Amino acid sequence: MRLWIELLKNAYYRVESNCTELETLPNIDINIKCGNSLISRFALDTDLRLALNKSKHSIDSYRNAVQTYRNAESKEQKRKMERLIKDIKGSFKTTLQGIDPNKTKLRNLEGEINGLEQPLLVEETKAAKKAREQKIAKLNNEIDKLIPILYKAALK
Repeated sequence: MRLWIELLKNAYYRVESNCTELETLPNIDINIKCGNSLISRFALDTDLRLALNKSKHSIDSYRNAVQTYRNAESKEQKRKMERLIKDIKGSFKTTLQGIDPNKTKLRNLEGEINGLEQPLLVEETKAAKKAREQKIAKLNNEIDKLIPILYKAALK
């Protein structure tokens, strides 16, 4: 949706400026998001001031970094802003989620399952398929054991 809106906005401004030359597409990569972008990682009633107070960055510095990224004049400036945005997001996530080894383990297990469930480029043998499915089942069992622990911790 974000990508479509950005393209529409660009097309509107091109028409308004009466461009007669062929133009490249706008810088739209900032609008491409990885899956589950509608699912919140944090509770909706989380106090964000705590995270912002602990972080060396502010909402304004994040907004400025995104704006600079969108209007970057060079690839180096764009890479620099990309690193800054990643750093800001990382510190924000760490602050809000806390450093719980069980949460970290859960994220790692889910990532490993995700990697195992990706489509394969080469057809696998029956033995390899069985081993992969057993590995996925084992990881799911570990996740099933972790979820009640995390749920109990969240209720405290």
